[in-house]
Amino acid sequence: MSGATQVDPDRLLSTFLDLVSIDSPTGHEEEIGRVLEARFRAFGCATTKDAIGNIVATYPGTRDGTILVATNRHGGNSRYGSGKSKSTD
Repeated sequence: MSGATQVDPDRLLSTFLDLVSIDSPTGHEEEIGRVLEARFRAFGCATTKDAIGNIVATYPGTRDGTILVATNRHGGNSRYGSGKSKSTD
């Protein structure tokens, strides 16, 4: 079994619980962003932020064309991310 397919369920649960314990309501994700950026850097990633604060983490690959897809966060400028109710009028 390769290292990439081995998952430590206790570590996975611990990481999940650590991350969800960080208060990060829409539009106020700065703290979770700092934590994630530090974790990415600890794994050897270079990090940058785009114009709206999304973290872009790049891990140096060993093969041309290999990519890793990441996720994003939605702040107050997302379609329903302002915390206000969507009008039904």
